[in-house]
Amino acid sequence: MPFTTSVEKILLAVERGFEEKGDVLQLTGLPFRAFCFKHPDHVGEILRHQPVGITKHPGVLPRVKYVMGTGGYILEGGPAWKERRVEVQPAFKSDALAHYSQQVPALTDELFDLWDVPAEGRGRIDITTGLRALITRINFQIFFSTDLAGGGAGLQSSLLEAIEHQTHALNLDFVRALPLGVPTPRNIRFKRNYSALRKTMLNLVVVRRGQFSEKRDLLTVLLNATDQETGAAWSDDEVVGEIFSIYFGASVVSTTLAWCLHLVASHPQVQEQLIGELREQLQGREPTVEDLKNLPYTEAVLLETIRLFPPSWGYPRRCIEGMEVDGYRVSPDSLVIPMVYFTHRDPRFWRDPATFDPGRFQADKRAGMHRFAHYPYGIGPRKCL
Repeated sequence: MPFTTSVEKILLAVERGFEEKGDVLQLTGLPFRAFCFKHPDHVGEILRHQPVGITKHPGVLPRVKYVMGTGGYILEGGPAWKERRVEVQPAFKSDALAHYSQQVPALTDELFDLWDVPAEGRGRIDITTGLRALITRINFQIFFSTDLAGGGAGLQSSLLEAIEHQTHALNLDFVRALPLGVPTPRNIRFKRNYSALRKTMLNLVVVRRGQFSEKRDLLTVLLNATDQETGAAWSDDEVVGEIFSIYFGASVVSTTLAWCLHLVASHPQVQEQLIGELREQLQGREPTVEDLKNLPYTEAVLLETIRLFPPSWGYPRRCIEGMEVDGYRVSPDSLVIPMVYFTHRDPRFWRDPATFDPGRFQADKRAGMHRFAHYPYGIGPRKCL
């Protein structure tokens, strides 16, 4: 199947390819051999295989590499990637996540307050842009202990608006075939947005490095990170690269939430059951991490949302030594891509796969689910932090 660069065209072409070829599909038109997989058995074998499951192909997504530099997301694998994973992990342990979560309800309430006025007048609300601004604000609060809205300026501050725009524009243009060295207007805008966003983050890093701080945020973890061989602290460029690596992964949450609100709003019975569970459990108070274990239907709604609309359509890996997948020989140095979008919609493993049905993720239904039929954030050692 010939390779194309538009995400929509990629998905349509891969869908046709799977229909014609089965569970393994070879892509053509690339400077390296590439194969797509969708069967859960194949997915589990690839993403848990050592070292295939932790190794990325150097020729994939050069624009992402341009932005993230030495960030762990883009590193191919090996000791350098493992070292970064170990250094960053403390920022995502349960106590750290509980601390971060305490800051989320108040910021979310401010967004709801902005939505109240048009909602009461039955006006139009741009939910997608609002959620992007919210997640951008939350990310900066969690990463840098910095409120982009200036602590009371509301969600419409010019700085927040600029950073949200830069983030969204870069996300839209990560998957492009044209080299960045070609001076097209789109490429020029990409570089300009990257430079502006990097300048903002670098400034926060430099200012914090020059002062004592007891703040509990991602930046503190990264500034305390050291090279395992030399003991030297990470450079400003390394810290910013790692921040970008995590920041863009976190920014996709806004898209997930937008799809979730759309799906819930268009399924009244789901909406009624979801709101009923939240009212019963929370009794009008703000949610906490401790509440999560008592919100099974809420969790099911989110899991079903990311089944239908996962954060990524595939998880590319580099098959360094070659491997055999269900009798199919994959040659060394090939690109292998478990296609999560198609695994999540395979009728062999999902009844009525195009239907939004959170009930399929309730406890009594999960027992019969294939172990690797649902992997929105990956599988194995390189699973999303």
